Amino acid sequence: MEIGKGKLVISVIVFLEALILVEKGKIKASWEEFNEKVAQFPTAIFYPIGFDILQNITKVSQSLDLHDRILITTAKIHKATLITKDYQIKMAEEVKTAW
Repeated sequence: MEIGKGKLVISVIVFLEALILVEKGKIKASWEEFNEKVAQFPTAIFYPIGFDILQNITKVSQSLDLHDRILITTAKIHKATLITKDYQIKMAEEVKTAW
């Protein structure tokens, strides 16, 4: 990410999903290595699942799974492009996506 080109917002749900992938061996890195990579983005905002998410999650299609609804709601709150290759998120057209 180039300085001044935007902000990187990472929902805590991304870390929970990554932890599961690391534990199942689907990510070829340890949890510590994963966190070291993330630390390379010191200006990133690590966004919790707070009351603002709970207030707005009902505005996202109930046909999506809960994790996807949290990601979309977080992107909407920040008026952000969601970086994903998840087909269902892209097809929902709830937010702008990239990847």
